[in-house]
Amino acid sequence: MPVITTNSVIEVTSTNATSGGDVKSEGGSAITARGICWNTTGLPTTDNDKSVEPGRLGNFVSYVVQLNPGTIYYVCAYATNSLGTGYGSTLSFRTSLK
Repeated sequence: MPVITTNSVIEVTSTNATSGGDVKSEGGSAITARGICWNTTGLPTTDNDKSVEPGRLGNFVSYVVQLNPGTIYYVCAYATNSLGTGYGSTLSFRTSLK
């Protein structure tokens, strides 16, 4: 499985935020998708809202969009290959009020 870390959440507004990840290892098979996923309940997965970013190894930046003001969100980076999906640590943040 891929090995990935989640980057800090920055530039938080009432409806958007910036995060990303760092794919450290493909885990034995080429990366087919990477990005971040988010939700409001904790432990987000690719079944939740997600971004998809180009590339395979290394750092990437991704945007969390269409958020609600004053809400706590959970975000983590992911990378998928033919063996499965690896996730980074889950981070939380609160969007600002309008």
